[in-house]
Amino acid sequence: MAGVCLLLIATAAGADDQDEFRVKREAVFAFTEKPTVVRGDNQFVITFASQAYCDVSVVVENGDGRIVRHLAAGVLGENAPEPLQPHSLRQRIVWDGKDDRGAYLDPVAGHRVRVSLGLQPQYEKTLLWEPRLRMHQDTPGMAASPEGVYVYDGRVLDHVRLFSHEGEYVRTIYPFPADQVDKVQGLHWRPFPEDGAPQPLKEGFHQATLLSSGQNAGFDARLGIGIDAHNNDHGAVWGNAASMLAVRGKRLALGRLKLNRLATDGSSGGLDIHGPDIAFPISPQGNYRKTEPIPVPPRSAAFSPDGKTLYLTGYVHGHGSAASRDIVLINFYDWLPGVTRIDFANGAAAETFLGGMQIEDAGDDNQHFAAPSSVDVDPQGRIYVSDYANDRIQVYAPDGSHLKTIPSQRPAQVAVDQQTGQIYVFHWWLPQGKTNGGRPPTTGASVKKEQLGAFNQLSVLKSFDDPVETARYPLTLQAPPSRGSGYSYRAVYDSWAKSPTFWITSEWGRSDFLSRDKSPDASANLQLFQLQGDKVVLLRDFNEDARRQVQRVAWPEYSRQRLHVDPVRGHLYVAEGQSAVGKSTYTLLRVDPETEQVENVPLPFDAEDICFDSEGLAYLRSFYYVVRYDPVTWRETPWDYGEEHADLRTSSSRRGKTQATAQSVLRLPVEAAGLHHHGGMGVSPRGHLAVAVNNHVETEVSRKDIDDVAENVGGNAYVPPAWPGRVRYGEVHVFDRHGQLLHQDALPGAVQLDGIQIDRNDDLYALSSTTRILDGKPYFNDMTETLVKIKPGAGRFIGDSDKAVLPLSPERKPARPAELFNGLLGKGWLEGAEWFYGGLGFAGKNAGRSGGGCNCYNSRFALDYLGRSFAPSVGHHSVAVLDSNGNLILRIGRYGNVDSAGPDSQVPLGGDEVGLFYAPYVAVHTDRRLFIADPGNARIVSVRLDYHATEQVALEGE
Repeated sequence: MAGVCLLLIATAAGADDQDEFRVKREAVFAFTEKPTVVRGDNQFVITFASQAYCDVSVVVENGDGRIVRHLAAGVLGENAPEPLQPHSLRQRIVWDGKDDRGAYLDPVAGHRVRVSLGLQPQYEKTLLWEPRLRMHQDTPGMAASPEGVYVYDGRVLDHVRLFSHEGEYVRTIYPFPADQVDKVQGLHWRPFPEDGAPQPLKEGFHQATLLSSGQNAGFDARLGIGIDAHNNDHGAVWGNAASMLAVRGKRLALGRLKLNRLATDGSSGGLDIHGPDIAFPISPQGNYRKTEPIPVPPRSAAFSPDGKTLYLTGYVHGHGSAASRDIVLINFYDWLPGVTRIDFANGAAAETFLGGMQIEDAGDDNQHFAAPSSVDVDPQGRIYVSDYANDRIQVYAPDGSHLKTIPSQRPAQVAVDQQTGQIYVFHWWLPQGKTNGGRPPTTGASVKKEQLGAFNQLSVLKSFDDPVETARYPLTLQAPPSRGSGYSYRAVYDSWAKSPTFWITSEWGRSDFLSRDKSPDASANLQLFQLQGDKVVLLRDFNEDARRQVQRVAWPEYSRQRLHVDPVRGHLYVAEGQSAVGKSTYTLLRVDPETEQVENVPLPFDAEDICFDSEGLAYLRSFYYVVRYDPVTWRETPWDYGEEHADLRTSSSRRGKTQATAQSVLRLPVEAAGLHHHGGMGVSPRGHLAVAVNNHVETEVSRKDIDDVAENVGGNAYVPPAWPGRVRYGEVHVFDRHGQLLHQDALPGAVQLDGIQIDRNDDLYALSSTTRILDGKPYFNDMTETLVKIKPGAGRFIGDSDKAVLPLSPERKPARPAELFNGLLGKGWLEGAEWFYGGLGFAGKNAGRSGGGCNCYNSRFALDYLGRSFAPSVGHHSVAVLDSNGNLILRIGRYGNVDSAGPDSQVPLGGDEVGLFYAPYVAVHTDRRLFIADPGNARIVSVRLDYHATEQVALEGE
């Protein structure tokens, strides 16, 4: 790998704990004895033999191929899971003739036993992908080139895409293509303990980006992981990498706080990706972040014709007052009145080129500016600056000498046609000084009448030599949002389109309860317009593409796409962050994986989580209860042991929905839920429901949020027993199909979970937010999680944290190395655990950094009906598949972007062809498909679950 930073940290090869990462199956998949089925008294005996200790699965299917009984699965050998026999290639499985729910199959004729060797996942298709779907509230960076238009978008996760001049998707530049990522100089690489293979390490608190240019970046070389370096606390969930984008030739500049150097082929073009600072500090007014200087990023950039020099301007900042941790009121706006430049390949920090970078440097002569809002460069190298507040466009030579002043009322953005030399000037309102809630004036009281009349127009000037206006067009722009960044709109003029064409969009502004449902631009997107005679004609609206393709125009809050499969109908349901501050879902997306059709499915109430049972019933939960429905009609299927409920909801706001009631909810033993993030729920093949809760029993009210009023809505709280080393507030409870409690506090001492599942034997599988300790050494990334298996009530978590209800004295610590750790548990042990598997998911509160952390971004694993776990290893770009005894069967996936989509795609990968970038959520349809939500590539991947060898035996009647 050329020019990469490789962290050479050795793995403990051969150590006992490290063995959990070793693939256990032998890669030979052949029968030495084909399966046979012998019928006896009330049972069937299935026998077969394998040539090697590979993985097997044994099921009973009906005539349509639907599995009615899941009998066995796992890796043969010394640790083969029951009912497989250990240390044996020859297997004997006894089947009682019943289906998964315990009912006898009658008749048996028409069914068949299927025995398969060697799980063989293979990329099938991409679902719910629309590259035009917008993510961030800021106007996206754009730049036109001969090959098309490059567009940046991002929120925590970043994307740079190339579109054709007509708006068709061409390819992805970032995330870097799989065949280019090792050509990006300066990335942080490390061999992972899982397999020793080097992986690029991501930056930032969420460890979700390979870019270092924005607020979502940060890397601690000592820790060897991404950290929060710019935001602290919740601010990280809105960070992105770029406020501007520029292209010239093969060079692509991306930046916000720092410059990142990219190339249009998805490499870094032989340069170190990490460039210098491009932001300039400003002293904030108001109480937001108090008096610490704030870096102000540029909003506009342009290359010199030779691509060596990058010019930047549009340094605007909205001074805010924090009404709460999440609500910021913008009082007034300041512009840094200068243009900076940087030697793209070799430069240090951006230097002042024109004007000055202090507020007091503003002026109206030819050496100064007032609100310079954009910059462009013509083919002769002349630099054009829209000096907005001075009502002019200033033109300079590369040496900084002034060449010409072109009068222009309120020029917000200037663009030069690189073919004809015509000058296109976009006129719209930009905030300066104190504003009316960040909105433009509606009268001439504070703005000259002629300036007010210039807003929302496009003027065309003949050339630099003769800048006479040759045409003027109206622009249809909605009112800018309140409390925005100060850069309300952004356009790019496409010099290489067949006819004069520009792309334009508006900012969304801040999203909280003060602005909810008030801004008409809440989901505005890119639009393509063409000048035809004296008319401006809409060619394309990216929102229309998104509605048609994925039935939505808003990216899910926190990139949350929890996946769920209806095992009866095979449909995939996607639950995205919507209400309750993005923590619950009121409209599911139902995807038919066969036809790829997407439908909106309104729910009876906004659910914090959902799941399906083996009969196809849907379970919806809030923090305090679970309700069961038929997902075809959404009629309630009442619990036998439940209670009526008059007002179903997770958020305190119903968002205009009719009040929903239920005949019989399953009341959870929780009085106050505390966190919005609960640990999931799952239903076994027998219909037993495991539910993870947060039970802040000591408190009297639930947490207040920016749109939720605190109120005591909980049920009868369970008060768990205390013991030395128990921390709160996670609990797991198990109910039967009737709603009767089977196991209370089934995983005692559980901290925050990111998924709970239960198999047909009532064994529990939990993705614990604790990080694995391997052979006495912590897994290198303390933001990862650990999958554990345990029988209900068979053990308990204990830790040495001072946050424990009762401190754990030294003499009470187990006489073995700690197995787990995080900021809440400290160093901990799970007594009674059957196995562990670490390095999974993402747990934002683990390390306790960044003001205690934030778990708005999290993950989920899946358990199929054969007891196999599918667990996302986010940093490793894979999904680990384990049998019910914790044997690692294989890993699915490797690093790749959306253009890696099978053997015939732009960047084929080989193997299973599954390319992943940041994939925290999965769901499985047993022996049919694995679904992987990869918001890092803005898609869901459908993976076929096939086998290397399969034999079937038909069952005959008596």
